[in-house]
Amino acid sequence: ELRSKIAALGDSIKQLKSSSEPDTTAIGTAVAALLEAKRSFAKNNGGIGVDGKEWQEPMTKSQKKKAEKEAKRKALEAAGGGNQVSEANAAKKAAKKAEAKAKKAAMKAAAKDGGGGPPAAATKAPEAQKQAAALPPRPMLTKSRLRPNQISFNPNVSLEDRPVVALTVAILAGSIVDYELISDHTRPGCALGLPSGNGEVSGDLAMARFIAKRDGGGSTSALLGGPSEEDAAHMDQWVDYALSVSKFGLARRALSVQRTLDSVLVSGTYVVGHA
Repeated sequence: ELRSKIAALGDSIKQLKSSSEPDTTAIGTAVAALLEAKRSFAKNNGGIGVDGKEWQEPMTKSQKKKAEKEAKRKALEAAGGGNQVSEANAAKKAAKKAEAKAKKAAMKAAAKDGGGGPPAAATKAPEAQKQAAALPPRPMLTKSRLRPNQISFNPNVSLEDRPVVALTVAILAGSIVDYELISDHTRPGCALGLPSGNGEVSGDLAMARFIAKRDGGGSTSALLGGPSEEDAAHMDQWVDYALSVSKFGLARRALSVQRTLDSVLVSGTYVVGHA
């Protein structure tokens, strides 16, 4: 009687599921009735189900996964490798736990020292990069790729890094036609190929003084301070001053120059020499 009932319930569930609009409530009721019938059959048949196998209660997916894991563990233990596997897993867990504990302690120590951030080792590289970026560019000391009397500049840099003063001096000296102006996007600043072909000089002011000394006559001698060594020293002093204020912003630079010249020109018409 139970076997026939189980078969009929199974057919009923198949029909309900194959319907165009399955009734989930009816299917649930039929499944519960089928499960109860199978349970009763096994109870009355010495624990053997309708399929002739030992009856086992249905399990959820998580219960099946747990049972499979337990079965594997028992199989390993039966083969003699269970202890090794469990010891290896325990060692891995202990190592991860110790690593997490060490990181947490390092963060606490950094916060206690007032950093509030990662350990010093983690910030060392970014700080070094910032310091390197703050350093001024070094003069180019390698052998020049420029031909003699070539003036190279990068058109993508600011006006301060272009050879404005050097070209002005060359015009005043009447030697601008002797120089070839080229653009080079790979250079950070400007440079002049030495006439001897032995290297180059970089930097607008250094180029300007070289052109003034080499090509200048009476028209550029004043730019170097004239024939007097003392006047030349005073001129160099003003060049150094110009370099120092060029690092400021435009507003601060203008204010600094104004205050300096106001105090100097009170007692004279020229900052260096005479008319």
